Amino acid sequence: MDWLKEHAFLAAWLSPTITLVGLIWKRGDTGHQIGWSKLVIYVALLSAIAAILTPGIPASAHDLMAWIAGSGMAFILFDAMRDAIHGK
Repeated sequence: MDWLKEHAFLAAWLSPTITLVGLIWKRGDTGHQIGWSKLVIYVALLSAIAAILTPGIPASAHDLMAWIAGSGMAFILFDAMRDAIHGK
């Protein structure tokens, strides 16, 4: 059980991987259009969160990942507000 507590951050690294695999799978659908600009932001956000949770990364990298995660969260919030206002 101690190994799981010490390596819980590995689950965070699975989220960008699962996202990319799911998109590759969905890309095969002919009627499904992927918004690549949003996709890159979402994968960067998931990767930044995984890096933040990873122990042993340098402080400067941790600060950069925190900035990327904060920017990604702000984008998601503003994008959701825009969609709510415009009725999408």
